[in-house]
Parts: sequence; structure tokens; C-alpha cells
Amino acid sequence: MRIGARRDGNEVAVWVSDQGIGMDPKAAATTLFRRFQRLENAEQRGIGGTGLGLALVREIVESHGGRVAVSSREGEGSTFSFVVPAVTDELPSEKEGSPRRAEEGIVR
Repeated sequence: MRIGARRDGNEVAVWVSDQGIGMDPKAAATTLFRRFQRLENAEQRGIGGTGLGLALVREIVESHGGRVAVSSREGEGSTFSFVVPAVTDELPSEKEGSPRRAEEGIVR
């Protein structure tokens, strides 16, 4: 397994690659990130899961203005990636409001 990340202008890209069983690229692109969807083949039948993990990843990434993708080849493995907007290195000022004020129980 390989994991990587890089900043590209105003975005940050993160990816995870494996050398597993892979999957049909067309099926992966159209089905994989939907809730309760699993790609079925004879080799995967012993692999458990609900089909929610990648759907949740997609929802979280998209809620932050990003996008998800997968590339795969049967028998060669898969690469899952997401891109999100980069944030500035600056913390918000008190005037703008802090992201979290634990003492007040406010999360913005």
C-alpha cells in the first residue's frame, strides 16, 4: 500500500494505492461511492462491509468543497483519491470568530 499527499496551488490531493484484486473501472466509477453499494465478484465474497465507508468519505469531502475519485484495473489494484481546497496558514481572528469555543459549546 502507498499513501501520498501534495499541495497543488489552492488544493490538497491525497491518495491511497494498493496492489489488491482491483475492480472493473466502469463499475467502480458509477457505483462505488453510493450508499450501501458493493462491487461483487467471486474473490470479494469473503470480504465484509456495509457499503457505507466510501459513501461517507464522498459526503465529507464534498461538504468541504472537494471531490473523490477512484482508478482501478482488475488484478492490478486500485487508487482512491480526494482533493480538497487548501486552507490558509492563518487562524481566524476573534472578530471573525474562532472555529471552536469549547467553553461555550459553540462549533462554527
